Amino acid sequence: MKYLPAIIFGILLWLALQVVFLFSANYSPINDFLSSQPNLTANSAEYIWLGLHDSFIKLSVCFAFLMAYKVFCNKHPFNFTSAFILQLPSLLGIFLMTFNAVTLGNTPNINSYYGLVDVLGILITATGVLIVYYLLNVIGKKRSIQPV
Repeated sequence: MKYLPAIIFGILLWLALQVVFLFSANYSPINDFLSSQPNLTANSAEYIWLGLHDSFIKLSVCFAFLMAYKVFCNKHPFNFTSAFILQLPSLLGIFLMTFNAVTLGNTPNINSYYGLVDVLGILITATGVLIVYYLLNVIGKKRSIQPV
C-alpha cells in the first residue's frame, strides 16, 4: 500500500502524456514547420527537430509528475522503486501500443529519420520517469558534496 500513490500518479502521467500530445498536435509550431517544408520525405533531417520537441515535452511532463509525487506524497518512499512504479503505466501502455502496431504490420523502421524519431519517442515514453529520477539523483549528489 505504500506504493499506491505512485501507481495513481503513474496512471495520471500516462493520461497527461496523451492529453499533452493531443494538444501538441494541434498547436505546435513544429507541425507548421514540417508542413511548410518542400519535398519532405521520411529521410528528411527536419524530423530530428520533431524528435527533440517530443522528447522535451515528455521529459518535462515526467519531471512535473515526479516532483508532484515527491511534494504531495512526502510520507511515501521516493526511491527507484517508486519511480519505476510511477513509470510502469506508461511502459505498459507504450508496449501495448507498439505490440498492436507490430501485429498490424507497422514495425518501427530506423532506416530513416522519421523511424529514428519514432523509436526515440517510444524509448523516452518507456523510460522518461527513470531518466528524470536518475538526473535528480545525480544533481542531488553533486550538490550534497561540500568543498574542502
